[in-house]
Amino acid sequence: MKATTILLYGLFLVSARLDAAQPLFATGITTLKHSNTVLYRIDDYGTAPKAVKIGDTGQAFADVAIDPTTQRFYAETAVNPAVLFELNPTNGTASPIQSLGTNMPGLTFDRSGQLWGWGGSGGGVGLYKINKQNGVIEMFAPATNVGGTIGDLAFDTNGVLYATTSSNNLVRLDTSGGAAMFVGALTNIYGQRIRDIYGLEIDTDGTMYAGSGVYDGASFTGRAELYCVNKTNGTVTLIGTICGGDWFSLGGLSFLGNTNPPVQPTNSIYLAVEVGWKSELNRLYQVEWRTNVDLGSWSNLDRWVLGNGTTNYIFDSTRGTEKQFYRVLALP
Repeated sequence: MKATTILLYGLFLVSARLDAAQPLFATGITTLKHSNTVLYRIDDYGTAPKAVKIGDTGQAFADVAIDPTTQRFYAETAVNPAVLFELNPTNGTASPIQSLGTNMPGLTFDRSGQLWGWGGSGGGVGLYKINKQNGVIEMFAPATNVGGTIGDLAFDTNGVLYATTSSNNLVRLDTSGGAAMFVGALTNIYGQRIRDIYGLEIDTDGTMYAGSGVYDGASFTGRAELYCVNKTNGTVTLIGTICGGDWFSLGGLSFLGNTNPPVQPTNSIYLAVEVGWKSELNRLYQVEWRTNVDLGSWSNLDRWVLGNGTTNYIFDSTRGTEKQFYRVLALP
């Protein structure tokens, strides 16, 4: 028998970075089955999107936006003038805040928690700042060179603002002057223009996503598609049809992100021991331990160990004990 005492202390820090795979939520355009907008979550959005229904909102919404500083959900109605609502993320219940006073098809938050709108009518079309508490809007910059009416918008991780237009183009918006810089037509790999793009959102790894509620010329069919968008030229790649079996369409996308710095986890290296002994092939051994080398009964450490014919090893944590002694018994 050999008694061994090992003292070892250490500490290290692990830095965690949130890159992607944030929860993605969507609001659906009304369909033949749903007369109101449905709030739902899109699982596996990067590979095989699946819809998980949260609840019927009782309203017809154009877009949804989640505040990254509070994780509260907001949406605006698809009418003119639009009304700003807050959504209950557990059941989709919508609570009105106030009329925005104008058409507002696009909503998004920046990293500071400021709500922005992409809307207006007549000579008031442009980029707006919206007070999320009371719905008061302020024209930030008029939209110029848009090339059509406006659609959805989303901030990139570096603060660049992108938007879609009714002519199915992707543009970058100058947040100082409002001018739109053409990025590219929303086309697939065959050069076909993708229409009815409503949802636009950017993940924390910088990947841009867009959604489309498929329209058959008379109504939205209840079939929705999710795309990955190339931010440099507007080309789109179909990820998949959003399945769920409940006629989900798509009008808005928003990630449940968090801009607050994560609390860095602290991990510790605790005291442990490795017991080793020369063994006979197929002989059973029992490792035992106690805290005093001369006193007290021996306790079994795990179950029997089958000898391998060379050297067997077994680990044991001694966290919380100042010292611990071991012995190995060969069983008859």
